[in-house]
Amino acid sequence: GSGIQNVYIDLGVANSVTLADHLIVNGTLSLNSGTLVLGGYNLTIAGNYTANGTAAISSTNASSINLTSTFGASGTLMFNGPSNAVNNLLVNVGMGNNVGITGTLEVTGGLTINSGKLVLDSINLILSGNSLATGNGTLSSDDRSNIFVTTAISPNGAIAFTPGNNTVNNFTVNIADSGSVGISSDLVINGTLNLITGHVTIANHTLYLGTEGLIAGAGSNAYVILDDNGSISIPLTAGDTISTVYHTGTVALYLPAAILLNAGSSSGNVSVGVTPNVYAMGVTGNDMSVITPLVDATWHLQATNPIGLDLNLQVMWPTDAEVNSFNRASAYISHHTNLGWDSDNLGAASAMNGGMFSISRNITDTLSTFAVFDETSNTSVAVNEINNQSEINIYPNPANSVIMITNINSSTAAVNMDLVNIYGQVIISKKITDVNNTISINELPDGNYFIKLYNDKMNKVEQFTKVR
Repeated sequence: GSGIQNVYIDLGVANSVTLADHLIVNGTLSLNSGTLVLGGYNLTIAGNYTANGTAAISSTNASSINLTSTFGASGTLMFNGPSNAVNNLLVNVGMGNNVGITGTLEVTGGLTINSGKLVLDSINLILSGNSLATGNGTLSSDDRSNIFVTTAISPNGAIAFTPGNNTVNNFTVNIADSGSVGISSDLVINGTLNLITGHVTIANHTLYLGTEGLIAGAGSNAYVILDDNGSISIPLTAGDTISTVYHTGTVALYLPAAILLNAGSSSGNVSVGVTPNVYAMGVTGNDMSVITPLVDATWHLQATNPIGLDLNLQVMWPTDAEVNSFNRASAYISHHTNLGWDSDNLGAASAMNGGMFSISRNITDTLSTFAVFDETSNTSVAVNEINNQSEINIYPNPANSVIMITNINSSTAAVNMDLVNIYGQVIISKKITDVNNTISINELPDGNYFIKLYNDKMNKVEQFTKVR
């Protein structure tokens, strides 16, 4: 029928009780000692549950568990042994409420978190089903838990982690046919991102590696897929002798980068993102990849400690990224600044395993956007788009709390002002009609930004760095 009110299980450590039908608990499920064996039937907890350290649940993928209390639960469900499984796991406990699980559990069907938080408490969570749906709910975790995604196809949906509780120890991806698992929030991995086969799609969020974190097994069929504002952020130490590889790419191409902080550089987290196409103004303007010989990708770099950086940047690409008769025998990495795309010493790209090529450049100024051109590339289109109005002053740089824009020619039409991050996202947009103006940047995260001033008669772009 509609279920029963309370169930109390206290059997002693070595004993168990097995369901012979589906069970709905509307009141409290109290697990004191022993094991509740689901026996192929479904368990629905519509009320509370309590558990101590000796009570556990044993299940196979013939059962499903539904946690539907409107006020969360005060206990943590422990799954006994190394091979527990459920078909579907549903969490729908209302916004602001929690339910917790611990042990080892495999979800072979769908993980659905419609509302509330599913708290992973030192658990090995194996997701081998075809559906991930977090609705308005989130997965809450710390570095004692491991997640394994092992599926035959890309699971539908994505996992959203709880802000501030979005850390795991190891995250393993093993998806056939180079499929992907979606992450719709920031994620911190303190252990290893183990890419056996398949991808992690972080979209417009950031994948952080802890100080002991690393990425293993990556390659052209296993990397982190990024969108316009997505990135991988890794803590780097000046003076290291081995470059750190950022296994980044787009949906279409594997486009990694490697960074080595030289001795004497400032240390800290450096983030790398990558997007297709190369734009005349770095993140806006004409798409230069339509006619210009280049590698059809833009790498976006930011640092948490941007002052005093001295690094070696290596970018890598497959031949499929080369467009318009790009000549890899005479190429260079270009850095976009307020003056446009700059030039560097020409050199031949190095051949790498798997049909990849790479080229390097030392960077001692601020970080922003980077691309690869050859000796025939015409980057003047970028300079021509920036009609540098020398009488306009934009200062200070670096800045802490405000940016001053002075000497706007008041005889012309109103000037549009966009403050843009290095990924092209407009953070502040307004019209300027005064000669002198103050723009507050106090709430901006530290990093590199662009000030773009434009109307039908002028176009000026200048980069600045926000620091604390």
